[in-house]
Amino acid sequence: RRFDLIWELLVEAERSDFIKLDKFSCNQTLEKVAKCLSSSETLKFKARFEAVHAKSGIFLIDEKTYEVLIDVLAKAGELKQAEEIYREVLARGIKPTRDMFQSIIKACGKYRALDNAFELHEQMVLSGINPNAATFNALMNGCRLAGWSQAALSPFVNRFKCSTRFDIQRTGDVS
Repeated sequence: RRFDLIWELLVEAERSDFIKLDKFSCNQTLEKVAKCLSSSETLKFKARFEAVHAKSGIFLIDEKTYEVLIDVLAKAGELKQAEEIYREVLARGIKPTRDMFQSIIKACGKYRALDNAFELHEQMVLSGINPNAATFNALMNGCRLAGWSQAALSPFVNRFKCSTRFDIQRTGDVS
């Protein structure tokens, strides 16, 4: 119901010349909608929005809007959809941003898809984006949730050449 109300409001605003949609306002609209609708409604809205406005040539999703879409889907636990949007970014020749990577890595960790998280981390580094503390925290938290204590510290050990001795059980201690 919210989806239909938002869509009707947008169509009415366009018809009344209250707003003239350009690339910026299209992306702003999609970002705001993504933050207030469910993930499935957001994808439906994106598809309808593209169908209507892409034909006119005024709408191509920009980098910031992709960041928002990926973040909304990842936070909702919709990993497959977030990864699908990520693949769309790559297919369009847009360079993924740190925020795109971090949103998916964080969700992968939360839902224990650690192979995906570490693969994305590797793609992030290979694309020239330096992971920051939030990236490492997301990886470590995912490892912690999965009970992989040694793996939780290995990115730091490898990156900073730490000499840490691991005495770890499933929940383990590091000394």
